[in-house]
Amino acid sequence: MFQLAGERLTLRDFVPADEAALHEFCSDPVVTEFTDWGPNTVEDTRSFVADVLARQDITPRETCPRGGPR
Repeated sequence: MFQLAGERLTLRDFVPADEAALHEFCSDPVVTEFTDWGPNTVEDTRSFVADVLARQDITPRETCPRGGPR
């Protein structure tokens, strides 16, 4: 798993268990008001996470599935 850590922030690859936390904000109409995706349905979020998990091992990483969290 890729991980980049600093004093106050850690960036890491998605894991399947992240789906619920991701869906919590990706389904919020206020959060997604000015995005070109969302608010997500459960299936939208599940599909996005599946796409990301499938692409994490591709080197080099050059794309973001569907441009973002949908």
